[in-house]
This record gives sequence, structure tokens and C-alpha cells, in this order.
Amino acid sequence: MGSCGAKQNANEKPDERVGRDMGFTIYFIKQKFSSVENITTQEVRQQVDEAEQAKLKGEQPGCQPVLVDVREEKEYNVSHIPGAKWVPPGATYEQASTTLGLPRAHPEVQPLYLYCSVGFRSSKLAQMLQEKGETHVKNIEGSLFKWANEGGPLVDNAGAPTKKVHAYGSLWGKLIHDVESRVYDE
Repeated sequence: MGSCGAKQNANEKPDERVGRDMGFTIYFIKQKFSSVENITTQEVRQQVDEAEQAKLKGEQPGCQPVLVDVREEKEYNVSHIPGAKWVPPGATYEQASTTLGLPRAHPEVQPLYLYCSVGFRSSKLAQMLQEKGETHVKNIEGSLFKWANEGGPLVDNAGAPTKKVHAYGSLWGKLIHDVESRVYDE
């Protein structure tokens, strides 16, 4: 009897499998939330780096992205992107607007870049914010798992650098390259 799943290639390296599976996940999320614009992890890192460099030079950054973590608090506490604001999944517009200071006076220079583990929960919130009239709201493609897989900086709840990532579950955890970085609920 055959299998309904994709065949595992015996010669495939784990990173190649993670890349393939992440690509499929991103594709699915883009189809499900087709009205939500995405931004790549590389573009986010570039904009964050440029804003930091401008601040170091005493200049006003042209773009000051607001990073928004849309995961459970226990996930956020394990690690998040430095400077990210936390909004729980399933937050109402009123809850999100309180945390994020919505509506924003200048959304074009303070875009909201949302992420979760892989992009589903953040896309859902981005879609809701757009439906409420918010502009310059994007989902970070591949979200925190892709960010971590590419070596992006992470901090724990105390602000200390970390490599740990809450895996959300055993299935989703397989999308994190570094097995030692995965943290599961006890």
C-alpha cells in the first residue's frame, strides 16, 4: 500500500528537507492569506540594521520598522527578535492597538512587520489589521523559524542573546535546522 505523503529522498540532507518543507509552508500561508503582503527576513534585517546605523550616527532613520511577535507568551519568553513587541494570537483589534499604538501617525515610516513561528498566526493578525484600515502591515515570510535558521539575532525574556527557539510542537519543530536550539513544552 502506498503513502499519501511526499517521499523522503534517502540522499537528502536535513537542511535541504527543512528548506523544502519551509518553502511549502510559506506557499500555503501565502495562498491562505493572499491579501497580506510579505517581506523577507533579509529585507527586515537590512531595514533594522540601517535604522540602528542611523541611530548610532545620531541621525533620524528613514524607516523604523516595528517588529511584532504574534506567538504565545511562553514562546516569546524563550526567544524573540530584539525589540519586538508582543501581541498574543487571537488578540482583538483593541488589544493590538493598545500594544502597538494604533492608529499610527506615520505608518509609512513605521511599518508593522509581524511574525510568529512560521507565519500563519502573524498573517491572520496582519489580515485583521488591514481589514480595520491599517496600512504598511506585512508578514515576515517564514517568520521566526526562518529568521533563526538564517542566524538572525534572538534574545530571551531577560534580553540576553540566545539560540533557543520554542518549537511550537514536534511537527513544526522539524522546521528548525538546529536540533539543539529547539525548546518544547514539558
